[in-house]
Amino acid sequence: MGICGIGRYQNRLRNRPETMPRRDFYTLPEAAQILEIAQRRLLEKLETGEIEGEQDPQSGRWKVSKQAVDELVSDDPSAEGPTDESTEQSAEMLRDLLDELGNLHRQVGHLRNRLDRARRAEREEREHLLAELEQERERHRQERERADKLQEEANRLREELESERAKGSLRRLFGGSD
Repeated sequence: MGICGIGRYQNRLRNRPETMPRRDFYTLPEAAQILEIAQRRLLEKLETGEIEGEQDPQSGRWKVSKQAVDELVSDDPSAEGPTDESTEQSAEMLRDLLDELGNLHRQVGHLRNRLDRARRAEREEREHLLAELEQERERHRQERERADKLQEEANRLREELESERAKGSLRRLFGGSD
């Protein structure tokens, strides 16, 4: 860790609000940031026992001993200035970040494509449903016209029937034959 890294770490410790609960551990990302090493490298050190920590059996997340991290920071010989190792670690962290950024860009691209496909499918479905609705409306209009014509025809026939009945009643009244 370089001079800047230790200074930032010490400032973070000094500026920490006292209202926050004190923990005796760091999360993996916190410890990696303080130690200025890649999370992958820190994970290797935890698994080999180079750094003290424990893995939560339920979540699988690591808790890195705060004391171990603090000791590594205070024992860090690179406090004098950057070394080839810290430069290599910084380069490794940068590569990891670039890899992660590339993966995120790909994921965003995939999600955008899925969203576009979903929007297109929704638009096509909406157009299809609107066309079906219009067809149903036209069928309904035609059925209504047909029903109106049939009703008119029924009324006309009823009137004819009533007229014929009236004629027959008059004939019987006046002595005519049916």
